[in-house]
Amino acid sequence: AQAMASRCAVIARRYAMQGPAADASLSSSLLQRVGLSLAGSNSEFCSRSRLEASEALRQLEEIRERARGQAARWEGELSVVALEVRAEEQRRLISERVERELATLREEMRQKEAKEEERLARVYQALLGGRGQKAAEAEVAVGPAPSAEPPGSRGAFREVLRSEAWLGSSARQRPSREDGSLAAGLWAPPPPARRPPPRPAPPPAAQPAPRPQPDRRLRQSQASQDDREAQELLRANLARLRRLEHLGF
Repeated sequence: AQAMASRCAVIARRYAMQGPAADASLSSSLLQRVGLSLAGSNSEFCSRSRLEASEALRQLEEIRERARGQAARWEGELSVVALEVRAEEQRRLISERVERELATLREEMRQKEAKEEERLARVYQALLGGRGQKAAEAEVAVGPAPSAEPPGSRGAFREVLRSEAWLGSSARQRPSREDGSLAAGLWAPPPPARRPPPRPAPPPAAQPAPRPQPDRRLRQSQASQDDREAQELLRANLARLRRLEHLGF
């Protein structure tokens, strides 16, 4: 070690006498001898620093470009999702509105049907005599029926409109042959045909007796009676209808 130190001192003195260039070569040789790498100049350091800075800027710009592209993709996906969410919300609102409208319509129809059923029930109850005293007061007495029948023989329901007129009277429909009236001749059977006696020349056929014609006055009286009965029935039915309308039916 002492020999190495003395040798280095000799070399240092030798280079000291040669000047500054000798100092630089001496320092480099000393560093090489001790195993250390040579220190670069300032120009090399500056160029290396600029290269590293430019590389870093380039990488930073690439990262920014990738970030902008990813942000654009995410923004597009977000807008699509927002449109889908908005459309789904609109469909949901429309569905709820339609359901509310349908529920309201069903309720209105149910109320209308209930009111109509109630009104028809009142009308039927009034027509069938189920309203008690009011329905009994609304009835119009039109006289006894043509055929005497006990009350309730036609059923449990009362008649709404009743006719007192017959299309034909009993005398006109089934006249008695013993009453002696002229109308009875209409229903009299024709006389039986006479058989000719067994003679060579048959006698002429006997003519049937002429039928008696009904009296004109009788027909007029019967027609006027039928007209009066029809008018009375019409007046009774009109009075009955007016009373029902007055009761609100």
